[in-house]
Amino acid sequence: MTGLRRRYGFYAWGLAAFAVAGAPGPALAQSPSDAGAGAGARASQAQAALAKGEALLQDKRFGEAAAKLEEAIAADSTLAPAWYSLAYARRRAGRCDLAIVAYRKVSEMRPGEADPYYGLGLCLRELGDRPGAIAALETYVARERRAESQKWVDRARREMAAMQDQPAPAPAAAPPPAPPPADKFTAAPAAEDVSTIMSRGDAAMAEGRYQDAAEMFELAARKAPLRAEPRYQWGIAFILMGRLSDASAALADAIRRDGAHGLARDRLAQVKKKLRATQSGEALPSAATQASDHLRAGRYALAEAEADRTLGTWPDAADALCVRGRARLERGAVEDARRDFLHALAIAPADAAALRGLSDTYAFDGDRERAAYYLELHCDAAPAADPTAAARIARQLHELRR
Repeated sequence: MTGLRRRYGFYAWGLAAFAVAGAPGPALAQSPSDAGAGAGARASQAQAALAKGEALLQDKRFGEAAAKLEEAIAADSTLAPAWYSLAYARRRAGRCDLAIVAYRKVSEMRPGEADPYYGLGLCLRELGDRPGAIAALETYVARERRAESQKWVDRARREMAAMQDQPAPAPAAAPPPAPPPADKFTAAPAAEDVSTIMSRGDAAMAEGRYQDAAEMFELAARKAPLRAEPRYQWGIAFILMGRLSDASAALADAIRRDGAHGLARDRLAQVKKKLRATQSGEALPSAATQASDHLRAGRYALAEAEADRTLGTWPDAADALCVRGRARLERGAVEDARRDFLHALAIAPADAAALRGLSDTYAFDGDRERAAYYLELHCDAAPAADPTAAARIARQLHELRR
């Protein structure tokens, strides 16, 4: 794969394996933690999704590229090149509101790098945050020292000059006096900003993008330091990612702000129970019992109900999610099933049942390419020991690729 050309501040931040000598812009070097994550099915899944995402970027299919790069991050959230490529894809797809989250993530992961601040500055400008845009571009100019990047430094300076010279918007005609607010909690622009961020977090949760959701809720929590709800939702996002210690801290923070938040108290109790069980070695309940028996017998409604009960106590039980996803798929609830399988993969990225289930959801929709992709990952995660089963899967792959 050739290096991606830098466009409007985008460098070829691909994996070292994709770097090409002489490609414009440097390839992002892998840190020791990146290299350590390179073994196993999880890393293979992330690398494959990253490669496909960058190929889609080459074809200027920015929306599709963003979706593929989100898959890479779901498999390995420490993969800085995927975060940078995702930021660029989102920006070019017209989603600067989401791109800034990814740019800031890169700046946290690689604090000495200049590159993310260029795209961040352009996005903040598009969103109307002129001071923030200028600050980001100033950071880029201050940090960028490579001779081959001088044209981008010059462009950043022109962007800053244009924003600094731009007159402030003329004040609008004064509206008629508004009635006094009903109370001190009446929505103000800052509160509206928080509501918008929370809505974006909710949308990311619904799509199975739990890392993005967590970042949105964290941002909302910082903007609304006295509100419990952003912290509660932040905790839920951590639960869905399997980060129980972080979830415990966020939920406790929500309760400190609203002692009557019953949902936060219930969830915190569940998380603490799970943490105690994990630390003591207590066996966690498995959905491979009664729910799985119902599933094998074709009692799909009962299988779903049993899995629901398990998930009510253990919301990050990947096996229960897979059982419920399979039951939902058999009942024709394809989108709900897909969310369950994606949720399971966010918790256990090499879960063979989740990979197979996700493949089947795409096959149900007629998306052969994605169905084959996830079926291949399933085979990597759980190679068939039985020659008959291996031959059956090979035939399925052949049919999907026709």
